[in-house]
Amino acid sequence: MLSVGREPHALDSTVAPRARVGSGPRSASDARKGRQSPPGATHLERRRAAPDAPVPTDPVRRLLIITRGSRRQLAHGGNDALLGIQSLRRCRRYTHIETLSHLLRQVEIADQGGNGRMVLRIAEHHDNAVYSLTPSPNLLVAAAASRTEQIRLGTMVTVLPYHHPLRAAEEIRLLDALTGGRLEVGVARGGIPHEQAAFGMEQADNESMLEAGIGILLRLLTEENVDFDTPYWHGKAATAVPEPTQRPYPPMWMAAVSDHSIEMAARFGMGCETGMAYPELLRLQRDIYGEAWAKHHGATATGPFGQLIFTVVAETERDATRHGKEPMQRKIDAFLKSFGNPRPGTEHLPSAKSRRRLYDHISKLSFNQMMDEGLVVFGSVDQCIEQVARLRATGIDLLTHWLQFTDLDFAFGDRSLQLLCEEVIPAVEEAAQQSAS
Repeated sequence: MLSVGREPHALDSTVAPRARVGSGPRSASDARKGRQSPPGATHLERRRAAPDAPVPTDPVRRLLIITRGSRRQLAHGGNDALLGIQSLRRCRRYTHIETLSHLLRQVEIADQGGNGRMVLRIAEHHDNAVYSLTPSPNLLVAAAASRTEQIRLGTMVTVLPYHHPLRAAEEIRLLDALTGGRLEVGVARGGIPHEQAAFGMEQADNESMLEAGIGILLRLLTEENVDFDTPYWHGKAATAVPEPTQRPYPPMWMAAVSDHSIEMAARFGMGCETGMAYPELLRLQRDIYGEAWAKHHGATATGPFGQLIFTVVAETERDATRHGKEPMQRKIDAFLKSFGNPRPGTEHLPSAKSRRRLYDHISKLSFNQMMDEGLVVFGSVDQCIEQVARLRATGIDLLTHWLQFTDLDFAFGDRSLQLLCEEVIPAVEEAAQQSAS
């Protein structure tokens, strides 16, 4: 997935300085010609120790620091891009091992075509090999760390209800160290019905588990000898190791579809990313986020709000249609099916109603109408540049592009990712910078 970020708001002085990563940005013209800036030291050699900064005692305020740290990461050099591959789909022509190897190859493509302001993100999914082969995104992030030097790495998302908070906190600490301070963390409650059933969890409990998990996680990342006692987890004198790399901890995001989850993201001071929201719904969700942020954080700069879209980039529209349209449409159909068919007995829950609202609108749209509403980016390089620029003009902070679908040819997927990194995003950013000047 490729994400395009807008110019962030100014950050206050309480944000701990972030370690500089990557060898520096390339110009848009250099990127399109395939030229890179002169190579520098490795990311571990470039990383400098982040000095200590005052850490507020309020756990929500601690989250606010990290969200704003993420906006600082977007601020390196102006209007910047984030690159994310959020989930891995199996192509039926390949084995699971071949598919996992392909994911790591795409990591290297992203690192070669990107820079230190891009983040590759991997989702957590279980119990269905056709849907996804990423049951442990943390393991894949660790593998990616040894193959990359520039891009940031992270999860989008870690499903907190499926994890003990101490293990989640320690793996965040460990991954941040292994990546040399390049980690970003996304969390969510988990909304896939078959996964909830496989873990023996009730959907009605997931939101309260997420809230409890975030509260414990924040304490473990900022305190020692933590006691906690909730209906879901208990612990005595718990201390997360190793020591932090990014201080007080990495940037935090929440994936959210329901209004309640969007409000929760704002309340905890986290960046928020929604998915496939049509224009009217996207405006409503941004308003919910902004109002909740102002309620809980006053006049502080509102956190970043992102949108997930499906993307296919090719040299020509004909190539995009020939290789990418059917796999993308099948992904959209599967996405809508999961939203339109909640687990029996959960239809009354706010999260199910929010998903049904999205399903009722998108299921009526043709492919071209989805393009018109900014739910997909599809076509030649020039067409995709125009579509991404139009989406950027709506004022959204972050566009996340999902690039690899079930049955999308690996070589075509690699080329689509490369074109997005080296052609589309640099052109959009260059135009934005020229417009701003």
